[in-house]
Amino acid sequence: ADQVVQVAQFRCLLSADYLGRGRPMAICGLADGSPFGSSPMSTGKYPVKLNLAVMRSTGEMWWEAGPVPGSPGQAAVGMGQSYTANGWTVSSDEHRTVIKNDNTGHGRILNPADVRQL
Repeated sequence: ADQVVQVAQFRCLLSADYLGRGRPMAICGLADGSPFGSSPMSTGKYPVKLNLAVMRSTGEMWWEAGPVPGSPGQAAVGMGQSYTANGWTVSSDEHRTVIKNDNTGHGRILNPADVRQL
């Protein structure tokens, strides 16, 4: 089952098989729903800042808009801790949060201003 984790100011959904399509994915956003500083705008008639970084285990990343809702069974990761679920490891220190796929090593470094490749 997909796992929601709260780490620092981020909320991430960790999935080994997102939507039953055989794709390990991690979807992360700021817990308050606001966009990252580097979030691009959507295209369309009413553009909005895209607030979710969507990552595949293959290293591909793109932006989406929407929430990562909290869940009663969500895990909480404190500063200096790490958490592993569904083939993903999330860790946090005072400057950044790192999310990495355990099988491929691909991942991202998150901070409120930016999302960078690991």
